[in-house]
Amino acid sequence: MALLEFGNVVIIDYSDIKFSKTTNVIDIVNHTVNTWQYGRSYLDKQKDTELGKMAEDAVMSVFNMFDISGYYPYDDFRSDNFELHAPFDGVFTNKLDNNIVNFINNSVQEEGNRLSIKTRNYLRENNVYTVEIKSTRLTQKYKDRANFSNYNDKASVLRLIDGLMNLDYLTYPHYTRYGDMSYYEYCEFVNQRLNIGLHGEALYKYVEKLEMSFATDIYIRVFMDEFEKKALIMGWIDKERFFNSPRTHKLILPGKSEVPLYFVKSLKMGSNIKELKNIIKKATPY
Repeated sequence: MALLEFGNVVIIDYSDIKFSKTTNVIDIVNHTVNTWQYGRSYLDKQKDTELGKMAEDAVMSVFNMFDISGYYPYDDFRSDNFELHAPFDGVFTNKLDNNIVNFINNSVQEEGNRLSIKTRNYLRENNVYTVEIKSTRLTQKYKDRANFSNYNDKASVLRLIDGLMNLDYLTYPHYTRYGDMSYYEYCEFVNQRLNIGLHGEALYKYVEKLEMSFATDIYIRVFMDEFEKKALIMGWIDKERFFNSPRTHKLILPGKSEVPLYFVKSLKMGSNIKELKNIIKKATPY
């Protein structure tokens, strides 16, 4: 089946997904801890992990169809036997040599999954840009809201995409994954934790720059329709656009004791995945 393209959105059928190197999902699951999802069972973690890997494979398959080179999954070169949390999903670079591979693996061993600004800057200076792929199940509620019928009906697909475009790219703040805080309240939280000594606009700009320094370079959002066997790749955004006028959002789920906190940016602010083909040819993606 040919790809379906609507604006920034690319839809690929599961049957067209080419799978990357075999990953021992069980090892990843065994070393995955529940954060705010305390009630998540082992089977749920396994399904979530498999979904995430398939979403990454869907993105890589689209890269291949669009002749976009330079993406390397972290799971293909990590050296921790899948025992540590991954700091990102992959990297974009013109050449992934042994020096960079060793540097990344040593940094994860020393710093964990929250890499230091020094480490991230070293990667950027060497034209290595980290990628985060966020996968989400396309549940029936999204279809119902859009009065969606099927993927053969263009108007129906456009309604679905229009509805999904009201959602966001997501990433956790660096200093906490929990809480019910606006961006300004989060800045005060960071101010107290680090004893920055700034206030008002100066503090907000300081935290914005700080979070951007810790951030992944490229964010991609994918909705996985397990019923219709399709992956909807919603586009991508770089960290500069993501953290321009930062906004936080709490996610409240029934029965969960913790409130996960995210930085969010509207999917409408993203770009078509095809533009990554031009970016990787440059010395820097920004």
